[in-house]
Amino acid sequence: MPHFYLFRRLLVIVLTRKKNILKSTCRVALLLNVFQLFSILYLPINSKAVFSLSSKFIGSVWSIIQRIFEAKHRALITFSGNVASIPQVDSSHPDPESAIVLSNHVCAIDWILLNAVAKRKGVLDHLKYFVKDSLKYLPVFGWGMYLGGFLFLRRNWMQDEKAIQETFYRIKQNKSPIWLISFIEGHRVTPKKLVESQSFCKSRNRPVLLHTLYPRTKGAVATIQNLRKSHVNHLYDFTIAFKNVPSNTVNGTVPSIVRVLSHDLNPDWKFHVHVDRYLLDDLPSDDEKLSKWIEELWVKKDKRLGEWKSSWPEDGSNGVTLAAPYWRRALKTE
Repeated sequence: MPHFYLFRRLLVIVLTRKKNILKSTCRVALLLNVFQLFSILYLPINSKAVFSLSSKFIGSVWSIIQRIFEAKHRALITFSGNVASIPQVDSSHPDPESAIVLSNHVCAIDWILLNAVAKRKGVLDHLKYFVKDSLKYLPVFGWGMYLGGFLFLRRNWMQDEKAIQETFYRIKQNKSPIWLISFIEGHRVTPKKLVESQSFCKSRNRPVLLHTLYPRTKGAVATIQNLRKSHVNHLYDFTIAFKNVPSNTVNGTVPSIVRVLSHDLNPDWKFHVHVDRYLLDDLPSDDEKLSKWIEELWVKKDKRLGEWKSSWPEDGSNGVTLAAPYWRRALKTE
């Protein structure tokens, strides 16, 4: 759909030149909600087409926000790990690689750092997040996520299991490209939540984490086991961090979505994304062993974040690279 992408590209350029970007972005998101509602009428005829069209609508909003975040407000993002090994969608690799994505949970705009990688890999249209149930009532953006097929959770396995299984079935039936993203800590890291998590770990004889919450492995295990042998064949483990330069704190003070869409971010903020990429076939097949593997993943993540707090990963150090400015590519490659 080349005309759709050209339209989106022009929309992004126009919006980023507006004075009141936040208001303009909300208006565009609301307009796309209307298109999504009309597309649902086509659902009984071709559910896969509706799924694809809704993904493109959401990708349009993601793309606008990402352009504002990086190009207009000059967010300084660095990458490390296996980011380069994730295939980029282009003429030589037209089909996106589908994956389960796990990440630590810092704040309300964590998704913008995951989207920074997705944008560069050409898969921004294919992101589906597990999000808390209350967000579907959020005007404009919550409605868009609901209509776009995001999975809303009550954080109770007994209540969520049926919806989760239905989502897995739909993903496997449609065989559409997807990054299925989950913040498996369940909550953002706060001093109170961290103390509660540490107390839980001590009472259950589990590793006590200093910078992340203990992961809720049950849902992650169910996701991996259900999507094995489908077109979803990889797992990406993201570790993300926000540095406030004036206070020299990491994952303490974080920018709000209003700040991201309305003010320059450089030089007050730095952002880092580390990605480890795994084949699902290489992960333990036994539920208990897989749960232990995820726990060990979080122990490594916790150690990594501790190292970043004492020594921030700067461009050029230990495999760290500055995120390339994707918006300077030719129209035909976007």
